[in-house]
Amino acid sequence: MGMIPEPILGVYHRNKQEFVSLLKAAVLAEAQFEVLPELIDIFGADAVKFLEIFSGRVISVPPIRDLVGKMRNVSVWLALGQAKRSGLPYEDAVASVANKLAMKKTKIRAIDAEMTTLMDNLSMELRPKDGEEEDN
Repeated sequence: MGMIPEPILGVYHRNKQEFVSLLKAAVLAEAQFEVLPELIDIFGADAVKFLEIFSGRVISVPPIRDLVGKMRNVSVWLALGQAKRSGLPYEDAVASVANKLAMKKTKIRAIDAEMTTLMDNLSMELRPKDGEEEDN
């Protein structure tokens, strides 16, 4: 299982609840483990596995508003794509999405353009370059 010594794993597997409680108490006592108690709350006993995988790395967590904004942008792009495939005129689709999300049509068009560029770039990176063959 990696870097965790076997005797620790034995305790870890026999009594997970007690192990997790004691681990939280131990890391709370040391300032260097600033976010570890929260990781334990989120992952429980699996926090050890998380740490084993990401040990030594710096992980930057973006603000939740950034993720919510990206989710909104993807939803807008998908809704406009669905409307286009169903034959609805683009401007009617823009107006419908803008109305549902209480946003300006100019913002909906800007999101659509930004997401289209992003998705086009992603698909170009996933396609084989000229002269390369796809893996089958």
